[in-house]
Amino acid sequence: MRRIPKGNYGYLKFQKKYEVIKTIIFFLIPLSMFFAGWYTTKSRMNLLTVVAILGMLPACKSAVVMIMTLKSKGISEADYHKVAECVGELTCCYDMNVTTYNKTYRIGSLALRDKTIVAYCDDSKADMNELEKYMKQMLEQNAYKGYSFKCFTTIQKYTDRLKQLQELPCDNPNMEYGVKDLMLALSL
Repeated sequence: MRRIPKGNYGYLKFQKKYEVIKTIIFFLIPLSMFFAGWYTTKSRMNLLTVVAILGMLPACKSAVVMIMTLKSKGISEADYHKVAECVGELTCCYDMNVTTYNKTYRIGSLALRDKTIVAYCDDSKADMNELEKYMKQMLEQNAYKGYSFKCFTTIQKYTDRLKQLQELPCDNPNMEYGVKDLMLALSL
């Protein structure tokens, strides 16, 4: 199983498998320690029981991450192919779940050029104004001033905007990588 970096297509699919396996292993280690202590001393009152109980803390933390990852949904394959045709040389990320203070938003694709960021979210029920406000706030808090962020709920409008962005000149490509890293840091 080859690791897929965060922001690439297929990341969430890989991460779901990874988190399930990791969580199972994290639970098996303390459980095996508990049963080994019980088997050797014929009592639950031993030091391995204490170590097993403490070993459940990282296992439970891993279970929470696993549940959040399993609830996540990435971009569909059909939408990915439509976006991939239009991306060209734009800096692009896929399969992102951004958690604001109130809600988690599923961003299937995010592209940026210069100081313009566009995203595609296939959840038509979500309040895109709140997401846009949150992302602009996070950009400004991290010293990226003057950026615009627009989220589209239809794939056709998003791909049309991607084609328009390709025509824009890129003044500072190094700055785009900093913004991309910030977007990935805000994502699950």
